[in-house]
Amino acid sequence: MTRHSGFTRRAALLSGAVTLAGCASLPIRRQPDILIRNGLVLDGTGRDGVRADIAIHGDTISAIGNLADVQANSVIDASDLVVCPGFVNSLSWSTNTLFADPRCMSDVMQGVTTQVVGEGTSMGPLNTSLRDQLANEPFIGADDIAWSTLGGFLSTVEARGLSPNIVSFVGAASVRRIAIGDDNRSATADELQQMERLVRQAMADGAIGVSSSLIYPPATSADLQELSALAAASAPSGGLYATHMRSEGDNILDALDETLAIASSAGVCAEIFHLKVAGVRNWPKAQQVLDKINAAREEGVCVAASLYPYVAGATSLAAMFPPWAWDGGFGALLDRLDDSETRRKIDKEVESQNTEWESLYALCGGADGVEVLDHGNVLPVALQGERLSTIARHLEMSPVESAMHLIRQSGEPLEAAYFAMNEETVRKILVQPWVSICSDSGAPSIEPPFTEQSVHPRAFGAFARILERYVRNEGIISLPDAVHRMTGLPASKFGLSRRGILRAGNFADITIFDPAGVRERATFTRPYAYAEGIQHVLTNGVPIVELGQHTGQLPGRALRGGGFVSA
Repeated sequence: MTRHSGFTRRAALLSGAVTLAGCASLPIRRQPDILIRNGLVLDGTGRDGVRADIAIHGDTISAIGNLADVQANSVIDASDLVVCPGFVNSLSWSTNTLFADPRCMSDVMQGVTTQVVGEGTSMGPLNTSLRDQLANEPFIGADDIAWSTLGGFLSTVEARGLSPNIVSFVGAASVRRIAIGDDNRSATADELQQMERLVRQAMADGAIGVSSSLIYPPATSADLQELSALAAASAPSGGLYATHMRSEGDNILDALDETLAIASSAGVCAEIFHLKVAGVRNWPKAQQVLDKINAAREEGVCVAASLYPYVAGATSLAAMFPPWAWDGGFGALLDRLDDSETRRKIDKEVESQNTEWESLYALCGGADGVEVLDHGNVLPVALQGERLSTIARHLEMSPVESAMHLIRQSGEPLEAAYFAMNEETVRKILVQPWVSICSDSGAPSIEPPFTEQSVHPRAFGAFARILERYVRNEGIISLPDAVHRMTGLPASKFGLSRRGILRAGNFADITIFDPAGVRERATFTRPYAYAEGIQHVLTNGVPIVELGQHTGQLPGRALRGGGFVSA
C-alpha cells in the first residue's frame, strides 16, 4: 500500500492547526460585533482549555486572548462555560428535513454548525427518474426541486437559508442510477465512463468526494473496479472516498479490505461512515478491524471513520429483505410483495441464519432485535415503537410476514432500529484517535410534520451523549479530545478551510456549552426531545442559539470542495 497525497495534505492541515491555534490574533482596530468573555476555550486541536475572550468581526474571529479592555456591540458571558468550535456532523441526512425546517433544530440544539451529507446517494446529479423519486420522499415536494446538479442543490439551499453550513459528497449510487438504472449488474465500459464524467462534474460543483453505501441496492451491484474508478475520478479535485461498507457484520474484514484497496488504487483518503461491528457472533472481530485500520494507517494509507454512539442503528424496515427483492427499486419490491409465493420465499430467506447477503435481521438475532420506529399510521398506538416480535404476535403472523404486511399497508419502506451492536465495541471504536462523531440522521424539530413519524434518538442526542455519557460520566475520552473529535478532526478530514479550529482569521462557527449540564434527553420511545446544556451557537458569526433558544437566523453556507469551479 502506498502513501497518498490526500493523507499528506490533510495531515499537514491538521498539523498546522495544532501549531497555530490560540497563539495568533489580529489587532482590534474597531469595535467587535460580538465579544465572548471569560470562557474556557477548547480550540479544537485536543489541547487543554485556556481561559480567554474571543472577538468577532462579521463572520470572522478577529482575536483570542485577554480582551478585558475591549468593548463590543454584543457581549456573551461564557463564565463557567466551554467555548469551542461549532460541531461538525460527520454524516447527516438533513437533505430532506431542511426543506421542512431550515433551522435543522435537532442538530443545532446540540451545537452542530456544519453538516456533511451524501451517503451513497446525493441531491445531485438528478435525472427525471431520480427527481420524481425525490419528490415523493418525506418533507420535500416537486416544487422544491428546481435543480439537476449537485451545484444547483447547494446553491438552492444556501439561497433559501439554513442555520448550519452544509457540505456534500456525490453519491456513487446516484451516478449509477443515471447511467444504469436499478438493474442488478455490472457497469459496461461506456456506462462507467458516463459515471466518471458525472463524478468529475459534481466535484466541479463543489462535492468533497464520492461516497458509496454498499448494503443497499443498486449499490450492492457496484464492484471494486467501478468504485475505484469513481474514487479516482474525484482524486484530481482532492476528493475522498467515503463508504458505508459492504458489510458491517459477518464479512466486515473483507469489506474493510475492499475499502482499503479502493483508497490505495484511487490514491485518495477513505472515510468509513458510522464504523460498527454488528452481530453477537461478530463482536470479537472488533479488535481485528481496529488493528487492520491502524496497520494500514501506519503503512501510510489515509483512512479514518465516524461513529454514532448507540448500540442500535436505523434504516428502513424493508432493508431486511434480500437484495434480489429490491431489483428495480422500491416500487418493484412492492409489486413483488403482492405475490404470496414471493412473500414466502422472502420470509424463508430472511429467517435463514446463513445468507450470502448482509442480513440485518440475522445480525440482530431475529425479531426481538428489530424495533419498528415508523409505523406509517398502520399500527395502533399501543404497538408503535414496539419490537417486531411483539407486533408479530399481535398480528398473528411470522415476524417477516408482519414486516411485509406493514410495508404493503403503508406503501413505504418504513423505519426501524436494528439492535446489533454492544457498548464494549462502541467504546473500543470511540477511543481511536481517528474517529469523529456523526448522527447518521436527519435534523428534525419537535414539531409537525416531523412528529408524525418516529426517529432514532441519535438525531437529537448523538453529540450530547458523547459529552454526557462518555466524557462526564464514564471518562472514556477527555473533554478536549471529545471536542477535537467533533471539530478539528472532521474539519481536517473533509478539508473545511478555516473551520473546526478557534483561531484568529477563521470563520466564527462557535459552540458554547455547560460541561456539567449538557445532557441527552431523547430515547427510543420518546425521541423528540432537544438536548440540554448547549447555551449559545454561532454560525459564520451569527447567533443561531442564544441561552438555549433558537434565534430564527439562517446564516449557514454551502461549503464547497477544492475542485469547485465558480460559474
